Amino acid sequence: MLNKGYIYLSLAQIAVATNVILGKFLSFSLSSFVYVGSRFFVSSIIFLILFAGQKQKKILTTNGNKKSLLLLIGYCLSGGFLFNILFFEGLSSTSATSAGIIGSVLPCFIAFMAFVFLQESLSSKKILSIILACLGILILNTGFNNNFSLTFNRGDIFILIAMIPQAIYSIISRKARGQFHIITAALMLNISALILFFPINFKILENDQTQLNALLDTFNITLIFFSGVCSFLFFYLWTLGLQKVEASIAAIFGSIFPLFTTILAVTFLEETLSISDTIAMALIISSILLGAQSATKNTKV
Repeated sequence: MLNKGYIYLSLAQIAVATNVILGKFLSFSLSSFVYVGSRFFVSSIIFLILFAGQKQKKILTTNGNKKSLLLLIGYCLSGGFLFNILFFEGLSSTSATSAGIIGSVLPCFIAFMAFVFLQESLSSKKILSIILACLGILILNTGFNNNFSLTFNRGDIFILIAMIPQAIYSIISRKARGQFHIITAALMLNISALILFFPINFKILENDQTQLNALLDTFNITLIFFSGVCSFLFFYLWTLGLQKVEASIAAIFGSIFPLFTTILAVTFLEETLSISDTIAMALIISSILLGAQSATKNTKV
């Protein structure tokens, strides 16, 4: 029987890929900081509504302790403010396709951290699936160039660095499973990010009337709303999925992010898709299937 965790993780990555495309659309008129802050405002409201409907409003579960609070702080900072400020600042200087390609290193980061900090075993199939994902990344970056060199601009470097806090967020989500309530933790993540982005956005909107006008544009408001919904889906489903699946397996599902980012970029942003991109995408899909096959025998929830 298909593990529900796989479905949650897959949908979470599709949601974040959709956010990249929405963010790229909005980057033509809005500062990346204003966009991200506005998106957190929408997702915070959604989580507040869900939180208000909960009977249990405590932060920690009965299994939680003081160490759990430290994990929660790390969870909020890594998955909220740090990842987003780095990723969307990078996205303003590179293409959505490149962002998806570089984001493919996330499975490697998560798998390595899961091995080091969670002592999760790496079976031969897991290792092979990660190698396939990495090979896909390499092909996407080089495009079979004869000189076999990688070129990174400022935006690419920011996005690469952003994968570190995102990996930390995933590891904490797995390590702290059952120690704090998902809705409450996600609400705190979104509100803390909203608060941290507020002074930056206030200064931008105060000094730049064009940014304020763009923020109040009906079309942009609609995109921000849908982006906020995608943020809500990612934070909820990714954390929920990591309650049911080992982090090293979730790492492989992280490859869905670059896959769908590339597909959506080609479809909606009219970015080109080469033969090498197609081969790389096939390798990434193979890595996901192989990793899922490995998990059916080895995953312990």
